[in-house]
Amino acid sequence: MADYIYLNSPHSTSHGANAYLAPDGALVPSNSAAKYKTDIVRTFETQLGDKLLEVPVAHWKDKEEVLTKTLDPDAKTPETYFGMIADDLDDAGLNELVEYDDKGSVRGIQYDRVALALIPLIRNYRDRITELETEVKEMKEV
Repeated sequence: MADYIYLNSPHSTSHGANAYLAPDGALVPSNSAAKYKTDIVRTFETQLGDKLLEVPVAHWKDKEEVLTKTLDPDAKTPETYFGMIADDLDDAGLNELVEYDDKGSVRGIQYDRVALALIPLIRNYRDRITELETEVKEMKEV
């Protein structure tokens, strides 16, 4: 295992951001074009979004920052962070939004995918609102 990041990599990934630090230390480009994917199934399902709305958000302090401050009183005061806890997403069955290590343990959240899970749900709400507006308009015309 290397202690550095190497950039000369033939690898590619569908992982979130424009680049991804793989567990082996490789920094690989992340691509979104269909030519880099296989077994594509396009869907408008709202199940991920529905589940996501049931997962709490959280505030926390980073353990490393707290330890640094404990060992050195002159160190920067630990920040309070806001986001979600990967374990909560995993517990909710939102595995497609969780990043796991090579042993299958929860590692992090694919935050770039969280908003995408809400798009079908928002589309569904938009369509329902449009339908209700049409019904109200028709009722007013009667």
